[in-house]
Amino acid sequence: MDENNITLEDVNRFLEQFRVKASVFGIIYRIRDKNENTLFKLGISAVMREKIVLSLDGIDFSHTTLGDAFDEGDLLWVFGKDYKGTELYIKITIINQGRCLCVSFHEAEHPIVYPFKRKED
Repeated sequence: MDENNITLEDVNRFLEQFRVKASVFGIIYRIRDKNENTLFKLGISAVMREKIVLSLDGIDFSHTTLGDAFDEGDLLWVFGKDYKGTELYIKITIINQGRCLCVSFHEAEHPIVYPFKRKED
């Protein structure tokens, strides 16, 4: 999928598929230092992290990118979400056999661009 042609409807369709599959299979979270450090620093529990990921909306979308070998080269969907004044960088995908994977869940290292978010949102 060419990210230049991704519509808000495409994003919402992906998120709906992600939520349905997550309700059946759960979400696999990649363990990385910066992901774990963000959870600790912001006091985010595993349950709260899951709620945040499942609350993503189309306007939280930033862009897509291709995953590495670990992610099986799948298309990764990048989102941003405000959590108590901290912008979170969240990267998710649906991998083989419909499993949901969260590759990144950490403080944004750079400002995130939101193509579908209006200035007043």
